[in-house]
Amino acid sequence: MSIIGLQMRMRQLGEIRIGHTVDTGRTSAKTGKAILRPEKLQQFRLTAASRATLEPIAALYGGTVQPWTPPNGGPQEWEVYTDTDRIPVIIPPRNAVTQYFELYRGSRCERRCDGQIEQKSDKPCMCDPENRACQITTRLNVMLRDVPGLGVWLLTTHGYYAAVELPMVADFLAQTSGYVDAWLTMELKRVTRADGKVAEFMVPKIDVAVSPAQLLAGEGAISTKAIEADRARAVATGEKPAIESPTSSDFPAMIARAESRAEIKVLWERAKAAGVPSAPVEQAARERSQELVKPHLMAAMSAKTLEELSVALTAARAAGFAENLEDGSDVSGAFTGRRTFLSAPSTPVSSEPMQPARPPVTASPQELWQQIVPAWPGDRTSDCEKAFTGRYGVPPHQATALDLAEFLDAIRSGEYSAPAVDEVPLPPAPAHDEPPF
Repeated sequence: MSIIGLQMRMRQLGEIRIGHTVDTGRTSAKTGKAILRPEKLQQFRLTAASRATLEPIAALYGGTVQPWTPPNGGPQEWEVYTDTDRIPVIIPPRNAVTQYFELYRGSRCERRCDGQIEQKSDKPCMCDPENRACQITTRLNVMLRDVPGLGVWLLTTHGYYAAVELPMVADFLAQTSGYVDAWLTMELKRVTRADGKVAEFMVPKIDVAVSPAQLLAGEGAISTKAIEADRARAVATGEKPAIESPTSSDFPAMIARAESRAEIKVLWERAKAAGVPSAPVEQAARERSQELVKPHLMAAMSAKTLEELSVALTAARAAGFAENLEDGSDVSGAFTGRRTFLSAPSTPVSSEPMQPARPPVTASPQELWQQIVPAWPGDRTSDCEKAFTGRYGVPPHQATALDLAEFLDAIRSGEYSAPAVDEVPLPPAPAHDEPPF
């Protein structure tokens, strides 16, 4: 390998994993050690030698950084089990994927073969093609787009589908001649074996947010021309090439592809740090945030029990919403209002004949609200507003006179009571500064 090639290879910051080992409860008679078995995960797990390397990942994608000792008895490292199966990454333009047939004895690699030549001995492949002793090994190198640090993260997989699909995708992305903005995801595969049993396993995938034509036109690459110029400078000076920060026009497009409010917030903070004009970025952040919050609003208003409401709130908070139920946002109002509605004692079914239909409502919405506020059993008008929003799906100032009149009747009939609301709090969340979206 040339000196230039050595200069252009980025260091490995850590590893991305889609499984872990668990104790089987049995002990090896030969070694006296616990027998472990591999187990698949539904979300990504990342490991690194430095705790500081993983802390920004835990802040972005959830989880807690904790000590980890590799099963082979290597030096202690650190790990974090994230809450996501989708991570924004950057695909390097070269050496993103490598593949070999490999044979290990413990932690030592004895063979590494490309199917024709065994690399360690420089001899022809030693395996029977129909019954290989070596295991296919695919390695993917990516950069974590929003995580500090200039280097790559390695994902190693021994699966057939990853071996077939990942190289083709990486080869295509390499045709863009730039660092490609993409997503690393996990997909559950089910295969029926010859004995009729169904096997399940997770397959890593690479997704991009643009079409193949756009990729080949350079639209998926991040500042391609600047990277090429920086690469030439790095070769001349002996320094490592650096990736240019996104431009002002990049941030709204990146925010439009965000998958959570936490991701939107990271992009918003990056734009602020880069001195990007705030108006277009904040507009894009508000619009994308509104799109992402809709299913959580619907989940809050459609919850039939307090247990369902708590599950919906946990999902909303995982997406970055309703973290502070006193922030006055629509989603927080929907959760607290629905809690008030579900906490109210149910009205027993009466055996008396049905009352005649309500007479037409003649009072205006403003007049009805002036009657509702003093009739509300609690001390805070904000609780009354949240209860109304949770019941009807709209705030009082957008409601019809008929809904307001019905709500007033419900209060007067005893459906709502302040003590019942206080006895069933929703799970608390730590307070923090909120961005303007």
